Amino acid sequence: MKPKVPGFTLFETLISIGILSLMLFGAVNLITQMLISTDHNKNVVTASYMLQECMELTRNLRDSLWKQNLDWDCAFGEGTYRIDSEERSGFDLADTCLERLDGESVYLYEVPDGSVDESFQIHWGEVEPYFYRKLQFADGLEEGSQKVSCEVWWHERGNREELKMSMQLTNWFKR
Repeated sequence: MKPKVPGFTLFETLISIGILSLMLFGAVNLITQMLISTDHNKNVVTASYMLQECMELTRNLRDSLWKQNLDWDCAFGEGTYRIDSEERSGFDLADTCLERLDGESVYLYEVPDGSVDESFQIHWGEVEPYFYRKLQFADGLEEGSQKVSCEVWWHERGNREELKMSMQLTNWFKR
């Protein structure tokens, strides 16, 4: 009779390879989900900052109007607007009010209802944007106030993701 040689049988080796494969597949799947979640969270944080910037631009416009002795709300017509860094033809948001604004400007362009999402891009050059943003003005809850709403959206993994923010803008500088 032959002595048994210590070692694994073919069956034991296949079972251990299968268990090891399941563990590696789980770890790779966990890492992939973590990377997707990290990318999504980065986009949400970026969109949050863009919403905050949208609100700050609106407050800055109101305050710039005050500093130049104009009505605080002369630039806030009801409608939906695209934010742009350059003056372009078709500018039609309270032209008489903004003609008198001095200094570096951010321009608002009225966008017709029912237009496609891409109409609302923030235009900072020839680069196609990843995030889109629109700004809407409406009458506020109280007399002498404006409701300002900003929306940021982007497309991620085939889905449209969006964040919204709104505030009541008032005339706190009464003369």
